[in-house]
Amino acid sequence: MLRSRFLRHLLCFAVICLMSNALVTSAQDLPVEKQSVVVFDFDLATAIKEAQSFGVKPSQFDEIPMEGIFEGMTIREISRVKGSLSLPEQVDDLMAIGLGGDLPMEFYVQFEFSNSDACLMLTENIEAGSDEMVVNGKKFWSPKAGSNGPQGVLGHRPSDTVFEFGTETYLTGKGRDFLTPELETVWKAVPKSTMRLAVDMKTPQDFIGQAVDMSRENAGVQVEAYLDLVEKMQSLSLAADLSGDKLLTLAIAGNDSDDGAEIQSGLDSLIGLAQMGSKFAMAQVSQELPEEAEIMQGMIDSIETTRKENDVRIEIKKPAGFLEAMKKIVAMSEVQAKKVEKQNRFRQAGLAVLNYEAANAEFPFDRDEDELGWRVQVLPYLDEGKLFEQFDLELDLNDEANAKLANKMPSLFGSGGKKSEIVWIKSEVKGFANIIDGSSNTVMLIEYPESEAWVGNGGISVEKAVELVAGLEDGKELIITLYDCSTRKITNKVDKETLKNLFDPADGNVVDWNF
Repeated sequence: MLRSRFLRHLLCFAVICLMSNALVTSAQDLPVEKQSVVVFDFDLATAIKEAQSFGVKPSQFDEIPMEGIFEGMTIREISRVKGSLSLPEQVDDLMAIGLGGDLPMEFYVQFEFSNSDACLMLTENIEAGSDEMVVNGKKFWSPKAGSNGPQGVLGHRPSDTVFEFGTETYLTGKGRDFLTPELETVWKAVPKSTMRLAVDMKTPQDFIGQAVDMSRENAGVQVEAYLDLVEKMQSLSLAADLSGDKLLTLAIAGNDSDDGAEIQSGLDSLIGLAQMGSKFAMAQVSQELPEEAEIMQGMIDSIETTRKENDVRIEIKKPAGFLEAMKKIVAMSEVQAKKVEKQNRFRQAGLAVLNYEAANAEFPFDRDEDELGWRVQVLPYLDEGKLFEQFDLELDLNDEANAKLANKMPSLFGSGGKKSEIVWIKSEVKGFANIIDGSSNTVMLIEYPESEAWVGNGGISVEKAVELVAGLEDGKELIITLYDCSTRKITNKVDKETLKNLFDPADGNVVDWNF
């Protein structure tokens, strides 16, 4: 399975579709229960370009993990994903789907690749676990008999840069037009955009009614009111395009004008809640980017519904200065994300120390200068057991067998190389029993800009830690981890005496954190 949320959801269509032996050419050749009621088209290449125009780096897309049949490629090699699917007659049929079983629905999903090598790689990954079959002179692949793959689902490579998955009914047909007449009408009205989606909610009304009833069993009163609106909908479509004049267009058709009015009222309520919630988020952004926050809040506040009889529409128009505002907000978000990620690394290091202490009844810090240090000792508690096994704990850190591992520092300890920015503040405490000031009142680890060799024990004295914090420039901060593994940021606003009490775990001076 893919960890990438977008691709994982698309591949789930392969677990909700039914095998059929009929060869079809269009929706008119299918019984109504096999016609598509959902259709989508996602121009991934354009979406990535739009994201890059906001300052998102290409490398960030390459970091999205690709596994299973997509292993060995990057998400940027997939340029477009489109397809359609039907729904089963009964919700229970959907809930009963199991590995290796028949599927109660029809579907197809098509992947277009930016290069033939990526498509070939996917094809080879598919071939390895599939049986080959030929229909009307075309080659298809199906899961091997007895495998966990969904039965009746095929793979097909119609060109050097396109690969399709689908049920036999859809995939062996001459065309890909399986939409119900109602969905076809809605789909034609969806604006051309980066992401397009349309749903026929009239044809599968029995299924939708069952799904709503099932949802009501666990829904609260507030949610239940919105569930009632679903059964009043005849169709829904969505178009999103960050490069166009309209960022988003949502269109919903009610069964009649009365239903349209209720749908509009429900959407107005949801919009109001979203606008209220956005004010908190924009208030946070406003602290650093007041003009950009004003642009975004103005856009959100301007969202409203319009209705013509049973048709309800929401359009979000791109405001002036949107692109530049997004660039700055994305850049700020990246900085904030890195700060959060760094704090998480400090917290994980602290947890590893605590787990070590729980297993060994002592902290990993009390070691000679030439011994392998505490970071090496806690590797098994960081899912780094394989790296830990390569060290020889009987030898000192400068021995050839250990020295060659000095450049294999886990990313948790720093940004790379051989030195770590996470250091411990030296003390005489051996375990939790010796921390008389309390684990929630004493600092264990501190961010050390000069860094130190990760394989060594290192550490800085209480006095040096005090001078480090006291000497910070105004506005600068360092991350600290307490012995209870909570993380905080500390600045030069804390006086030296308080700092000393914070860093000494057994001086009997418990610190009041109200500073």
